[in-house]
Amino acid sequence: MSRIRLLLTVCFISAWRVIGQGDANNTNDEPSRNSNTDAISEYGGSAVIPSDTGADNETTPTSDTPDDTTGTSRKECRELLPGNFIQGGIINGTKVSLLLALPLTYQGSPYLNPGFYQLAASIMAINHFNARNIAIVPELASPQMQHCPIEIDFESLLLMDTGTVESNAMNAVWERFQSADGTPLPSAIVGPYNVIPANELSVTATTLRIPMISHRGIDHNLHLPEKHPFANQINADLYSDVEFLIDYLVRTERTNFITILYDASSDNAVKRVEAFRVEASRRDMTRIEAFGYVSPTISLDVSDYYGDRAILAALEQVKATGFRTIVWITPDFDGEFLDTGHAAHELQLDQGDHLWVIPNIWDLDGPFNQTNLSRIFMLDEHEQQDVSFLQNAAYLKSGELFHNDTAEDHSSSFLEEWMGLNDTFIEQLLAINPIKAHEYEEEWNQVLKFGLSIGWFSEDDIPDGDFPPSDLFARPLNFTSMPSSGTVNVYDAIMAVGIGACNALNMTEAKAPDATVQIGNTRVLVGDVLQDAIRSSTFHGASGKVLFGDVFPGNRVGSTVPYVVTNLFPDGFEGELFRFTDVRMPGGEWLEFNQFIYVNGSAVPPLPLREPADQNYLSPGLQAMGFAMMGIALLAILISVVWIFVYWNHRVVAASQPVFLLYMLAGATVSSLAIITISFDESDGWSAEQLTGLCLAAPWFVFMGQMVTYNALFTKMWRVHEVLQFSRRQVKISHVIWPALLLEVLAVVLLSVWTATTNYAWDRVEIEETTGESIGLCTGDANYGFWIGVALVTFISMLLTGIFAWKTMDVDESYSEAKWIFGLMLLQTQVILVGVPTVVILESVSSDGRYIGSVMMCWSFPMTVFGLIMVPKMYKVHFPSNKQELRGTIAGVKVSGVSSSSPHASIVDRGSSAHPVDRESVVNHLQRYSTAGRESAPHSQVSGG
Repeated sequence: MSRIRLLLTVCFISAWRVIGQGDANNTNDEPSRNSNTDAISEYGGSAVIPSDTGADNETTPTSDTPDDTTGTSRKECRELLPGNFIQGGIINGTKVSLLLALPLTYQGSPYLNPGFYQLAASIMAINHFNARNIAIVPELASPQMQHCPIEIDFESLLLMDTGTVESNAMNAVWERFQSADGTPLPSAIVGPYNVIPANELSVTATTLRIPMISHRGIDHNLHLPEKHPFANQINADLYSDVEFLIDYLVRTERTNFITILYDASSDNAVKRVEAFRVEASRRDMTRIEAFGYVSPTISLDVSDYYGDRAILAALEQVKATGFRTIVWITPDFDGEFLDTGHAAHELQLDQGDHLWVIPNIWDLDGPFNQTNLSRIFMLDEHEQQDVSFLQNAAYLKSGELFHNDTAEDHSSSFLEEWMGLNDTFIEQLLAINPIKAHEYEEEWNQVLKFGLSIGWFSEDDIPDGDFPPSDLFARPLNFTSMPSSGTVNVYDAIMAVGIGACNALNMTEAKAPDATVQIGNTRVLVGDVLQDAIRSSTFHGASGKVLFGDVFPGNRVGSTVPYVVTNLFPDGFEGELFRFTDVRMPGGEWLEFNQFIYVNGSAVPPLPLREPADQNYLSPGLQAMGFAMMGIALLAILISVVWIFVYWNHRVVAASQPVFLLYMLAGATVSSLAIITISFDESDGWSAEQLTGLCLAAPWFVFMGQMVTYNALFTKMWRVHEVLQFSRRQVKISHVIWPALLLEVLAVVLLSVWTATTNYAWDRVEIEETTGESIGLCTGDANYGFWIGVALVTFISMLLTGIFAWKTMDVDESYSEAKWIFGLMLLQTQVILVGVPTVVILESVSSDGRYIGSVMMCWSFPMTVFGLIMVPKMYKVHFPSNKQELRGTIAGVKVSGVSSSSPHASIVDRGSSAHPVDRESVVNHLQRYSTAGRESAPHSQVSGG
């Protein structure tokens, strides 16, 4: 016996490894159907002849090649079966044996819901199939079904409790081996309902090479035929669930700005998030963020060990996005909703226009699952705040349309049959159920007491006597009699096996006789043939039209499954627990039964889809600062203009050519007004068109202001230079103004062409995709040619100013401000070199930062003109000095090459002829052309402009 146990264990391990390796180990296992022997050897569902039938009837395999991983041959695995066992298949062509895996207990305690109710639905399905009762499945009336001899055998039914968390499938099969009572191994496995036992049972099915049809146990890996070749699923898979979830979001106009909060410790939840991203991408949905957490159910100190992965931390990330649609994916609602609710309330994610969506991964339908949720009604107001996120939430689930709120006539064929189950059926149910009736009484009484306390029913509705009451199923529909979640699916799973067996039998007789083997008086159907027949079967069951082969061959086609939208606590914590509102019928048609009430109390989906994002509007305080600085600059310019007119005839002012000083101050005024063009955005009520006008005006003010300022300075210096040359008898303004006018006309032409052709405009640009943070700025095509052209023209003005300042450096500063001009140019160049890159960097980052940099530049231009050109002149006028400041001068006019040793020295033209002149005549000449237009100068050598 120890050798048999060892070898059997090796066989199961081999199956596990084959599943894990997938296609890599399947390339040499393609079965051959050339003979009955090959079919038995390769397909499973084979039989070892009872020991008393003789060696002549023994079926021997064609290959005894040892298993690649264990060294155990398939023949050895098959020989482990005791002689009086028949492995799988259809016994004597009429009987089907089932391994029925249901969650009969939960953590060691009897599980009334859904286990007890799912067992009831299973027995009802077997009875209906064997009797060919067409009340639910009309296809049972077909001639093929009516003449089919197949029955599902109650005597060989192996009922296994999956415990909802862990499974002992292999032990159950081993115990069946040990019993050696002639009971056959199962022809198929129906169930389980949960993920963990589904994986183990899939390995069992692969070992025995029989089909397994789960009625929920969703696991992405179970879909993969190379890993789980015998796994099938009667319920919609997670891809169908996700597709419906996205359909619902699209229906409610929530196609972007979606956050997914998910249990990262659940493989099921992680797979759903991945599937959601794929499907959302296919539908061009954007702005989807997912944040995982470690479930608090795995550790009492989850916040200590996983502080950055706790629910609160994940919801803080959700909060940061500002998205108002929150999809919560968790398989353990009961263990997490209090922590989630507390964190959501703390972060105010349960208020305003948020919509919580809970997709199909947690059972709400079950009456006893509703019990825990219903305890919210008994919490005080403060405690209810911690779960207020559930108010008006949307719960999405594949629909089991026996619900009275989802059928117009408040009934369905399944529900009618369910309510017709009588005391005879209850006796049959109790006889098959390994859990005794009295073991359910404690849970039953607790639920009744709780239901009475919250007003689910009155005392008159409470059944008398022990559990179960004889009218358990016939009672008026309420939470104690309504079918639980999973009942319609397990019903259809059993129907799929029965109908598939009939189809397989018909197929083997008509088309594939080599798919069965006659051993003595026993005909055995090859396991793969039964699975193929199940997958190719189509019928209308309790859950709708059953059709396999969606994305994977063993999956239920998602479009055949109805889905239901449930509104949780639609009237707050003082009304209903939930209300069915919408159903998406097979084929995609939507039916509305009730209005969905959102958290804002409206039946209209709330908008916008995210919290108002930071628009980076210009701060009012900084805006005021900018206008104040502009005012200071304009005030300084105004003071300068008034001062010039007041002291127009003063020697210092007259020698400085006041006309050009006013010309310079006009340029400074234009530069100051540039601040206006950058001081507004949408927060001031300006439209995009108006702001675009400011965008187009800004370059005009900046470039023209600088150009006019420097044109005035270089023209002024040029005129001084021409006077000192004495190359002309008269130096009018018209003689020196033409380069400035030419440059300004050229700049105007360039700016006009740019304005007419550019797409430069105000735009609001999103700088943070997740939060929607944006910034308003002027943007458009680079147009480097125009920018370089205008900048070059402006630079020429600066260059000419520098050249003539250099040429007049030796002139008394009463007439030439050369050193101050060089200081001006140096400061403004530094401002440009530092300010422009700073503004460019901050342009798309911070409105305030960009504004400060731009204002400082626009303000520095006129203020440096005022401080370095006008202030020194004011100082000389109001605080005159008799100190001899210059060396090498003749009466105050200094030129290069002039000797100071003689009072009658000559003014020497640099590179031209010299004219003897004394100090008085030079001063008079300069003063006269400086005051031209206000007094005549009949004897001047240089006439005013």
